Amino acid sequence: MIRLLITLLVSIAFATSAQARTWHRADTYHFTIYSDGKAKQLGEFATELERLDALLRKQWRRDPVENPNKLTVYLLKDADAVADLMGSEGRSIAGFYRARSEGSIMVANRKTSSHRGALTGKQVLFHEYGHHFFFQNFRIPAAAWFVEGFADYVSTAKFKDDGHWELGRANGSSQLMMAYGGKWDIRELLSQTPFEQGGTRWRYFYGWSWGLTHMLYSREHGRGAKITRYLGLINDGKDSLEAAEEAFGDLDQLKQDLRAYVVKPTVYQKSTEPLPFREQISIRELSESEANTVRLTLDRLTVRDRQDLLAEMREHVVKSGATAEAWFQLAEMEFTLAHSDKAENPYDFTAAVEALDKALALDPAHPHANVLKGRIILEEYDHGDDPDAVDWDLARKYFRTAKEAAPGDPWPIYNIATSYRRRGESNSTVSPLLEQAFRVAPESNEYRLAYAYDLAEQKRFDEAINILKIITNNPHGRGDGAKVVIEQIEEMRQEAIADGDKPGASD
Repeated sequence: MIRLLITLLVSIAFATSAQARTWHRADTYHFTIYSDGKAKQLGEFATELERLDALLRKQWRRDPVENPNKLTVYLLKDADAVADLMGSEGRSIAGFYRARSEGSIMVANRKTSSHRGALTGKQVLFHEYGHHFFFQNFRIPAAAWFVEGFADYVSTAKFKDDGHWELGRANGSSQLMMAYGGKWDIRELLSQTPFEQGGTRWRYFYGWSWGLTHMLYSREHGRGAKITRYLGLINDGKDSLEAAEEAFGDLDQLKQDLRAYVVKPTVYQKSTEPLPFREQISIRELSESEANTVRLTLDRLTVRDRQDLLAEMREHVVKSGATAEAWFQLAEMEFTLAHSDKAENPYDFTAAVEALDKALALDPAHPHANVLKGRIILEEYDHGDDPDAVDWDLARKYFRTAKEAAPGDPWPIYNIATSYRRRGESNSTVSPLLEQAFRVAPESNEYRLAYAYDLAEQKRFDEAINILKIITNNPHGRGDGAKVVIEQIEEMRQEAIADGDKPGASD
């Protein structure tokens, strides 16, 4: 029996835009989920997400994580609400995943649909979590087709109330993309990102990526064995096409097999017994002040007009009942805008510090408020008149307070490490801290790049390059920076060889 504990506070509706919305928060083992819908529906989504995590760990043999760094999820009414949040009216944006060093977020919608070609909000949610699970657990390189194909394969998961599940049933949207995909080349699919396809062909990239992933996980004997070999070959340094030919065989035959496969009834997996999962879920209704803080935080994390939002956040905190979190979010906004080219007084953090002091007066142990306080102290090193006057020990005191308050959060850990690296210092704690931050949140490019540089400085060049390869073919276009860093690491290798050193190889 699912132990769903619902604690409802006083029901208070508040006006946002032209209509009233009541926000709820769900806390589960792996997630913190906010929704502006009904508590019951939120409970259903929260349960499904925990079931999905359990299923993925079962399927890909990934051990449970003790004290996980929770993923924050926002559930909005429908795809239009997500598009409006992103300032993309008229575009189809049903959800997105954003990997952030300060804490990754996922935004999806609660919409259901009976249309065969339309993705439901739950499918979008599962797809986006597929990305998070992939980066958390597949720490080896993968081509763009598999990154997206894996997420779409994950999105097909379905669960029954009795705990039974299925995975891999036909995805109507992907099937339509394949049916109307026209001519395509298997080598382009295996080697390019969707946005290299040009025009509207990128849409079909997702459908065929799903089809190929589905075929390799569902049809082959020892399901997934060829994909495992393929990923291993890429990890050994082979490019996607070379690895595909070795793992999958003749590519023209692979294309014919795939064409034939996708027109047949879909093979899918079904459970033989109920799936155990983390059942403890608590839900509560947010107060008006808390709800406004959540809404404004979500706006801050997206692309809404910054100046308008700043005015709204300043107005929000002066109202009675503003929490430490509300003051912290304002401080983050003030801090960000002080770095803007449009700032009246660039690098003047007075307003940010005032907001932070309010936050810390209400909650001295607020983890991210402490981190921001320490970061502002170190800003003098980059932008101040007297960088030698920076109080490094005081900054680290704030970082360590944050680490003690949230030991599983990689953000304080990372800032302790970089406080030494920025000054050119080194000690025995820096490398382990950078590795720890990366291991907890490998989806963060910032952590990944910092850890890769650290490995390269230890002359562990192969390891450094391998952990960067996973993002070089990122389907959403964040791989170019990694390619540049790989080139720099290769130069470091050559310099080490020229100096007579013997660079270390991958373990």
